[in-house]
Amino acid sequence: MDDWQQAEPVRHQGGLTLFSGSTFVLTDGAGELHEEPHGFFVADRRVLSRLMLGVEGHALEVLRCTRTDENAAQVLRRSTGAGEEMHALLFCTELEVRPGELLVRLLIRNGAAVPREVDWTLRAAADFADIFAVKEARAPHLHHRSPELRGHHRLVIEGEHGLRTELSFREGSLLARENGVTEHLVIPRHTTVERLIGVEAHSPQGRLGEPVTSHVRPLRRPQVSTRSSELSDALTRGLEDLDALRVQDRATGSATLAAGAPWFMTLFGRDSLISAIMAASYDQRLGLDVLRSLAGRQGKVVDPVSEEEPGRIVHETRMTTGTSLFEGNRNRYYGSTDATPLFVIALAELVRHGLGHDDAIALLPNADGCLSWISQYGDIDGDGFVESVRRHDGGLVNQGWKDSWNAIVDEDGEVIEAPVSLIEVQAYCYAALRARAYLARALEGTSGATWDSQAENLRLAIDDTYWLPDLQTYALALGPDKAVLRTSSSNAGHMLWTGAVLPERVSALGATLMQRTLRTHWGLRTLSARNPAYDPLGYHTGSVWPHDTALVAWGMSRWGLGRAGQDLADALVRASSYFDGTLPELVAGFDVGDELGGGSPVRFPTACSPQAWAAASPLLLLRSVLGLEVDVPGRAVWLDPHVPEDWLPLTVHGIRLGPLRLVVKVGHDRSSIEGLPDGFQVVRSAFFEG
Repeated sequence: MDDWQQAEPVRHQGGLTLFSGSTFVLTDGAGELHEEPHGFFVADRRVLSRLMLGVEGHALEVLRCTRTDENAAQVLRRSTGAGEEMHALLFCTELEVRPGELLVRLLIRNGAAVPREVDWTLRAAADFADIFAVKEARAPHLHHRSPELRGHHRLVIEGEHGLRTELSFREGSLLARENGVTEHLVIPRHTTVERLIGVEAHSPQGRLGEPVTSHVRPLRRPQVSTRSSELSDALTRGLEDLDALRVQDRATGSATLAAGAPWFMTLFGRDSLISAIMAASYDQRLGLDVLRSLAGRQGKVVDPVSEEEPGRIVHETRMTTGTSLFEGNRNRYYGSTDATPLFVIALAELVRHGLGHDDAIALLPNADGCLSWISQYGDIDGDGFVESVRRHDGGLVNQGWKDSWNAIVDEDGEVIEAPVSLIEVQAYCYAALRARAYLARALEGTSGATWDSQAENLRLAIDDTYWLPDLQTYALALGPDKAVLRTSSSNAGHMLWTGAVLPERVSALGATLMQRTLRTHWGLRTLSARNPAYDPLGYHTGSVWPHDTALVAWGMSRWGLGRAGQDLADALVRASSYFDGTLPELVAGFDVGDELGGGSPVRFPTACSPQAWAAASPLLLLRSVLGLEVDVPGRAVWLDPHVPEDWLPLTVHGIRLGPLRLVVKVGHDRSSIEGLPDGFQVVRSAFFEG
């Protein structure tokens, strides 16, 4: 297997992305497929690589291209041929993606007072490329197979191994032509003609694709009253996108959360867990579904090819019934260093928010398996820190969240090869130990002292090894020779939300993160602008990832740096307003004053849309500015609001703590919380200070 996912995905710009679960289509701005990476994808295969409408003697001009839902769009065009009559022909193409199916509805209108004759054509082809080849731009050399007209209403494209794509026409008198069909129409005056085309793919086992999108149980949604339309829009679009990314897990029979469209409409350990943590205050069921999906795929054996190891949480799994695309016919890949501790953290976060005892206790063995993996397999050399390194030449070189090949650099900008011990991974391991101690107290009635002791020892070791006094931040990582990488990056900010930072470092670290070399008008850069490797369009070397900034903002809130956290929250919501309320997966690292940035955030060319942890970020930002932390088993709530002035007054209905529903109100000079039963303590301070 070639190195996969070592760089950003192939670009898809200026067109449409429509999806229904893992079935999706990428088109140009006219709704057609004619170049890379366009295609109709089912079960991890591109089953249609070309689909183009033509009209003899006419060119078609796009008047409007509108996405009407995540799975549907409409394109309106008009004819612009030589000697065009007074009334141009209008062509409306409606696209709809369903599980395993693409529906095309073509409307041709003659607005003239006389009949019109028109010969329209449809050309199609398929290369049956796998999704990874297309995503990584390895598909252009593949042969695009032409269709054959069978009967009068069916085009068939035959592929290898029994794969075939069928285009079915509901009506019309079609004639075969090169690479497709043609039809001669006589359209009466002021009349619209309709043609319906269905596209499906088949294998010897039957039709490809299955119902994977799950809208059976909508997400619980907070109701927010605020003066800020930007905040309202960000929350609304974020929740809509999260709902669209919920897919059916055949292994558990319930919904789970995919990472992002179009390339990652499947379960990813890290992405799904962080998104579940972000949504924990509003819907614990989302997180429970994710944990169950991951628990059912937790590593059991040592397999260097898939990098599976006992207790390890999967990085990525393919959830379709198509042919497996991972090496060795695997459908799971485990090359993630951070998903395993994040599983334990997420379980504790859900329990804090009222997850039922029986649901939680059933997942404790999986949490213990995660901690066993950390000590037995994650810490390869026994130095107390978890190393990020692939077990197989075909795996990911970098296995933290910044997983591109050039993400880890030293202070001179030189790329550092694995193994590396990433700072945020050590912070996650610390938080996982603290989480297990909490679970012992909340679920098992024991002290959890052993886990707490291990966590504190790790915390001191992290500080002793990674803290850089002259830079007032934590090092990005330890290199393969255990040398400290004196690189200033956003990774250090994850020490805040996990609680791994020593209290005496909090103010200094917060100030470093808020320096203009890292902070922009839209969020935190992944890498300091002072580093020679900094690039505002670097995938992980200078761009701004909303989820990264949101987690750091949350950490600042938890440590009493509410004003700084408020500024970061305001920055992300401000950025979302430039994209109709949707936070992109990442934006370029230009600041507002950079003349190349043009005073507005620049969407990254290969950003997924929607993307799970970007969609969930507004939920975490809302919680952060409220300074809201809860412990249902401990019957305590923390409230320490730092809300941007133009969001006030702010009222949030629908914070869910198990069966409890809270209302939080924040005004200019007071705040309150309603819905707590007797016996709950309200702590008016930051979480880690209280």
